[in-house]
Amino acid sequence: FITTYITIQQSREINDRISTVNTPSVKILQELKFSILETRIFLETWLKEQKPHPDKENLISYREEEYPQVRKEIEKVAVKWPAHLQDSLNQLFESIDLLFTQQSLDVIDNFQSFDDYEDPTFVFMAGTSLEEGGDIYYRMGEVMTRLNNLIQEQKENANAANEEMYSSFEGLRSLVVGLGIALIVISVIVAFITSKHIVDPIK
Repeated sequence: FITTYITIQQSREINDRISTVNTPSVKILQELKFSILETRIFLETWLKEQKPHPDKENLISYREEEYPQVRKEIEKVAVKWPAHLQDSLNQLFESIDLLFTQQSLDVIDNFQSFDDYEDPTFVFMAGTSLEEGGDIYYRMGEVMTRLNNLIQEQKENANAANEEMYSSFEGLRSLVVGLGIALIVISVIVAFITSKHIVDPIK
């Protein structure tokens, strides 16, 4: 009974870890990945559209309002992460800050008026930065690499926890089967001894 209780408690703790840490972590990191990738689309629109555009508003709104909130949510769940993953998360946040800074330097700040779009130097520099080998492209790749690594490790942690829980239940099942067989054998032996004690005096 003690073994059963311990196994159930361990399984409950593992399940709690999966449902409150691993699964939410993967979900929110994947959402962050999608949103960061979307900023590239917004940025390309910023470079092409001289007039006000929803993508421009979405880019500013995400960077100034949505991302800070998402960051707080990730930090909240990351409190339960291992130390090395928390370090990786801090490095990710630093990379995102650098990406946003580069976006501002190369595109957002340089294209604030209609005249800015007529400056061939600004247009060339911004286009180059967005293309492969450019500064924004490089920063985006760095963020995606860090994000993908974090997501993959969280998935692996969730799988390992599931396997651990399954192993615990398998061990409990084997124990129960073994105890059942032992009880049957003991019952047969006790029955045999009891019947022998009853029959012998009669003889």
